[in-house]
Amino acid sequence: MPSALIFDVPDMTMDLAAILAASIGLYAIITGIFLISENRRPQSTLAWMFAFLLAPVIGLLFYIFFGRNRKAFVRERKLMKQDLEDHVIPILLPLLSRQNTDISRLEIKNPSHRKLLQLVRRNSESVLTTFNSAEIQQNASMFYSSIVKDLKAAQHSIHLQYFIWRVDDFTQHLKSILAAKVRSGVEVRLLYDPLGSQVILNSAYD
Repeated sequence: MPSALIFDVPDMTMDLAAILAASIGLYAIITGIFLISENRRPQSTLAWMFAFLLAPVIGLLFYIFFGRNRKAFVRERKLMKQDLEDHVIPILLPLLSRQNTDISRLEIKNPSHRKLLQLVRRNSESVLTTFNSAEIQQNASMFYSSIVKDLKAAQHSIHLQYFIWRVDDFTQHLKSILAAKVRSGVEVRLLYDPLGSQVILNSAYD
């Protein structure tokens, strides 16, 4: 009597679903690493990741033909490196020359921070500066009045950095102060994140 073949359909379905999920996860990891290594802007990286995940084949073909602007990217990177060599590195050389001495002095002065300073020494590529002061403010009303006071008192430079910068009465007031400081010869720099502010500000914001 011939033997009958019995297939367990639920188990096969589960196996296929597991293989499909693992494949999608691996595909997402590989494409994510590749896009991050391209060193694009954050919003561009996220947009291409969504395209790759929502339409894998079409998104990949579209990227190959339209998304790989390597020539412009290399040129931009060379210009940035040249600008760093010409302007930034000469300013940082005095700080770099005494960085190890400053770290050693701080390690001896405050043993509780020894591990943190060792981490800075071994892993950080940023420059350590000393004789700085910082004030943490958690009260908004105090912060607004103090930043206006500090901006008006600045004599040499102003550097502001925000993740979200919006257009409202307060920021317009800050802009008027910053513009007046520029006219008086103070160096002013305002850096805000394009991803955090892209919904609020348009490309023509000035």
